[in-house]
Amino acid sequence: MKILSLGRVLNTLWLASVLILGGLTIIFSKLFVIILVLIFLILGFFITSLKCPKCGRPVYLKGIRNSQKPGDQYWSPFIAKKCIQCGTDLTKAQFEWKPPYPK
Repeated sequence: MKILSLGRVLNTLWLASVLILGGLTIIFSKLFVIILVLIFLILGFFITSLKCPKCGRPVYLKGIRNSQKPGDQYWSPFIAKKCIQCGTDLTKAQFEWKPPYPK
């Protein structure tokens, strides 16, 4: 699956889980918060594992333009079409899952 498509699917799942489980929490029981937190953790793990196949930079991590400090970064809900660090075209790049911590 392409990185851009997978990112859109994960963002849609995140939004749907917030709306559905948030509504169930308000209407029925506070126990749905536990499920919501678990889904957030799982989706957050997969979202942060989406990286550029060439340089390994997370595709959701953006740099601040015209910043005085070169290390200023933020997490964005949108994927750029090209990698900010190496310029790889992410619309054609395929997702390969790699463990976040090498053995």
